[in-house]
Order: sequence, then C-alpha cells, then structure tokens
Amino acid sequence: MKQGTLAFFGLVAAVTVVALAGCGGGTSGANPRLMGRVADTAGVPVEGVTVSLEANPSVTTVTNANGVYVLRGVPTSGNFMVRYRKAGFADSHAIGLVSDGKYSTMDVVLFREGRAASVATSSEQVVADARSDGLNAKVTFPPNSIVNSAGSPVASANITVTTAVPTDPRYNSAYPSSFVGVVGGSDVPLTSFGAVHVALKDGSGNALRLDASKPATIEFPIAAGHDPGTPEVPLWSLNASTGKWVQEGVATRDNSVSPAVYRGQVTHFSWWAINIYPSSTHTIIVQTVEDPTISPMVPVCGALVTVRRDRGAWQSRAITSIPQGLAVFLAPPPGPYWVEAKKDYHEDKGVYSVTTVGNVTTVIYWLRPASTGAPGGCPDCG
Repeated sequence: MKQGTLAFFGLVAAVTVVALAGCGGGTSGANPRLMGRVADTAGVPVEGVTVSLEANPSVTTVTNANGVYVLRGVPTSGNFMVRYRKAGFADSHAIGLVSDGKYSTMDVVLFREGRAASVATSSEQVVADARSDGLNAKVTFPPNSIVNSAGSPVASANITVTTAVPTDPRYNSAYPSSFVGVVGGSDVPLTSFGAVHVALKDGSGNALRLDASKPATIEFPIAAGHDPGTPEVPLWSLNASTGKWVQEGVATRDNSVSPAVYRGQVTHFSWWAINIYPSSTHTIIVQTVEDPTISPMVPVCGALVTVRRDRGAWQSRAITSIPQGLAVFLAPPPGPYWVEAKKDYHEDKGVYSVTTVGNVTTVIYWLRPASTGAPGGCPDCG
C-alpha cells in the first residue's frame, strides 16, 4: 500500500494473533506522553485548544499554531480520558493509552459551537441552533430548571446549542470519544443519527447545570439518508469518565413536522445522541508492526488505528496496546470496512495482510519508524 491510503476489506476474509516481540521505539524512563493534532471539521488546525486529563486537569497543555500538542505526565497503567476545549468549539473527549517511557498518537477533530442565546430562566425557554441547512437541534427548558453549582435557580443563563448530523463534514472523526455504548455491562458498536451538545453558563462564564427534577427536552433533526425510520430510537449520553455512551431512555419520532424529528427528555447535559446498535457484531483485530517482512515482527505500540464502515455513521478509533501493538474493534455488520493507522515519526506503509475466519478479521498494518536516528524514530523520546 502507498503511504496515506486506506485499506479496504469486506467480510470475506482474520487470522489468529501472531506472536510478536516487545514494542519497538521509545526509551526507558518515566517520560510518557500523548501527542497529536487538533483540527476543525474543515481540516483547519486549531490553535489554543486546552488539552487535559479528565481525572486530573492540572496535567494540561495547549495546541500550537499547527494544532499540535504534547501532553506529558499521563498515566501508564491503562486507558485514560482526555478533554479538548476551546471557546467557540464544543468540548470533546478521547481515550488515551501510553506506555511508560514511550509516546502515543491521538488526533482529534472539533465541532464548532452552534447558536448561543442569553435567556431569562423564570419562564419556559426554547433555544434552537441556527445552521444554514435548517438541521437545527432545539432544547426546551422548563421554568427555573437551570441551577448553579449549589443547586440554586439562577435568573438568567447563557445557553449554547450545537447540532451535529451524519452529513456534516468529518462527522465520524469529530463524533466525541468513540462509537461505543454500554448495554447490560457489555460494549456495543453504535450507529449514529445525530448528536447535540448543550453548554450552560452564567454571565461570568461559570458552568451551570440542569435541575434533574425538571427535565429538559432535546429535539434531534434528521438528515437525509440517515433516518432511523422507527417510532422510537435509543437516547444516549456520553460518560466523560469512560469515553463510552450510556443509554438513558428513548427519543420519540414526530412526523407532524418536515423533516421529521426525534424528541427525548434529559436530566443533565453533556453530549447527547440518538444511536442504534446491532444484535450481532464483527470483531476486527488490528496489529501495527514495524516491518512485517522480518521475523519476529516488532509491534508498534501507541499507534492510532481508525476503522470505519462504508454505510451509516460508524467509526471507531483506538490506540494500539502494550506490549502486542493490538487494537480490537467491535463493528456493526455488514462491511465493507476501511482501516488506517498512524503514529508520529512513523511512515504509513499501509495494510500488509488481511484474513477472516468466521466473524473475526485480523489486519497486519505496517508502520515503519522514520529515519531520524532516534529510537522508534522519535527525536524527543529521551
């Protein structure tokens, strides 16, 4: 494969995971980092994005003029959540994974914020986005339903509603965190029909919240070609601590308006989405290696792997594991699917092999260390 191309495969072809040596690249010593680039949905780098650990905001950095960041001092004992925020953009999250003494890559795409409105909260308020295509989410707030951190109602609030639909440019890449939900304690892949972000602040910029005893109603617009077509669809909120989506009720279809919309009640605000999940899944295992032609193959840990499906709004991203360089995905069938992987200071040589056995597909992906003279091609990994 040529550098930068995507690998295409269907459900006709995976092998058992091959034995690999330990991760290549990096150095010993406690200097783990997560690095990557932040862009908007037009692909323009975003400068000044604050990147921080969700569990420890004091571990933080800011993107430069090229949208590049290096977050140092991250955990090395498993997955961790990272938050990305900047005024004018809806907050987003990503799941990180870094080995001690090494680095991993995580690129992020941000949605620009939608319409902002300042409202009096003593009466019912309806705040809608103002997209040029008319696909606008709408939120209805009961009287006195917005409170401060102490739980006391506030007289006024600044409310921002951001609408995201599958026909938006780079929707799959900008969709917050991952297309993974939790049902009955098990992960399921989600196909999305739209997402809404609502931010509540007072006049000083302090965060406000919804009184859980006074639910608000979110109205989701439906984009052409992405209509669930069912009377109800599951309603999900993003758990920023895990990076996974949690079902909280259903949204009900209203055909009396054109195009049709779905409405659901919520008791708190984060990202909300209307998603479905399949009754069966296809497992995709991706191994990133330095050179698949040399035995034993040396895995590339900390690579960012993206898998997407040609039909529907579904995409999944993960950082390859330690020490095998693996990323495992549960995908909604049927395919075909596309796979790509990347890591800073590595050359993308593309897919080396694809094999399928039953409902499991294994991909060997070639990421060759760049010729910088440093371990793993990383000039600042000492």
